[in-house]
Amino acid sequence: MSRENLITESFRLVRFADRTHLQVRSVHWDGHIPYERWHTVSRRRGELQISDFAQQVERRLGDLRFFATCKECQEFLARGWMHQVDLCQACATKNHGVICGASRRGRRHLHPHG
Repeated sequence: MSRENLITESFRLVRFADRTHLQVRSVHWDGHIPYERWHTVSRRRGELQISDFAQQVERRLGDLRFFATCKECQEFLARGWMHQVDLCQACATKNHGVICGASRRGRRHLHPHG
């Protein structure tokens, strides 16, 4: 997944009358079914400026609670797509015989590779 797609799918702004929240998406599993949760990571009174948004996004991309890089394929993914903190589900399956969650087929809206 490209960095731009990851940002588009993982961040959103929620605007209220007097404040703006920056939220980041996390992927979780209920057995073999992925689902998402949105976490407010920043609150601002009024509108969030583009420069503030970009700075906050960059800061959160480095937050290991939400994102990590696979040590084998070097893909940067949301943590919910990781088998371990440094190994993605695809590499765990392909290279180590691990059966993770569910097949990536059919997970259209939560597919890590767009």
